This record gives sequence, structure tokens and C-alpha cells, in this order.
Amino acid sequence: MKKRLPGILSKRIPPWVIFLVAIIVGGYVLVTHLVKVYAERNAADHEIALEQAEISECKRRLLLFYNAWKRYRADHKGAEPPTLESLIPKYIPDPNLLVCPTVARWAKKGVHFTVGTVTIGRRIYPVSYGFRWLASSTNAYDIKKEGDNAPLVVCYSHEEGVYWAAYHRPPPIGAFNWGQRGRWVAPVRHTYALVIRRNGKIDTLSPDDE
Repeated sequence: MKKRLPGILSKRIPPWVIFLVAIIVGGYVLVTHLVKVYAERNAADHEIALEQAEISECKRRLLLFYNAWKRYRADHKGAEPPTLESLIPKYIPDPNLLVCPTVARWAKKGVHFTVGTVTIGRRIYPVSYGFRWLASSTNAYDIKKEGDNAPLVVCYSHEEGVYWAAYHRPPPIGAFNWGQRGRWVAPVRHTYALVIRRNGKIDTLSPDDE
């Protein structure tokens, strides 16, 4: 013979209690989510403010790289520079310029963005810019698609910095294409890579070209 549980445990929980608990739990989850999103947005906005001066310097460097590429071609009958090493030091005087200021600032905090390297005089220097003309297949596709408006040098560091500030982790592969960009808080969604094109124009890179 089964024994009945004593007291309140032997009674059925009223529906209104279940409903009230559901509201409390749902409200807690919603408030926690909103607080998290608010913190992510504020952190991203703060990073954007910090990057303003760095973006101005980054644009100056993009123009320097463009002029170096253009001068090399003028000196070599239209041939494009085969390597970054071929531009240093005659066309790009200091290899330290190959790292965006945003990358350098984050590195001081112990956060290292995805970078390549170049070896000059037995010394290895980091490279954060994407020199599109050095990727032969990508370069050929860009030129076929956009002609003189094709990307020449790209800086992805600013959108990566805003993502890091918001989420405290590196962005996943494809984070800034149209398919994934909509998942992030507004400041991240609306930050784009900088580019200088083969015609010397500096603007932002479309997510289609990420």
C-alpha cells in the first residue's frame, strides 16, 4: 500500500503558481539577455571611439602602400611588386608600418589579431594588412569583377577590434559576411573593413568581398 506524501507535497501545485514561476524565470532570462546586449553594445561603441584616430592613421598608411605599389610599377614597366620585401625600404621606408595601429594597441593588452609576417634583414615583422595583389587568384577575380575599382590593400583590423571589444573573443570565420553579420550587436554590424582600391580610392569593403 502506497503512502501519501504529507502536507503541501501531497497536493497538486495550482496552475497560477506554475504561471507565476514561468513569468519570473522568463523575466530573469530576458533581463539578463538585455543587460548582456547593453554591455556588448557599450563596449563596442567605446572601441569605435578609440579607433577614430587609428582609422585616420590607417588611411594614411593605405595611401602610402598604394603610392609604393604605383611607383614600383612605374619603375618596372607596369609589373606589380612580386613580394612585400621588394617594396622595402625603397618604396615603404619602415616595415613597422605594415601593422595597423589598432592591432598594435590590442597587442599591448595581450590580444593578438590574425597577422602574417615579412622578413627584412633577418628580422621578422608582423603584417596585418591584406595585400590583395599578392594573392594571384583573388587579384585576378577582383580585377575581372571590378576593374580599376578592385581592392588593392585591405585592413580588417577595425571590425575585428570592435568584435573583440563586444564579445571578448576572436571573430569566427566569415563573421563579417552578409550571412553572419546580422547576428552581432549594431556597432559590430555597422563596422566595415577599410580598403584602398587600384584607382587610389579609399572606402569601406562590402561584405560580399570579405
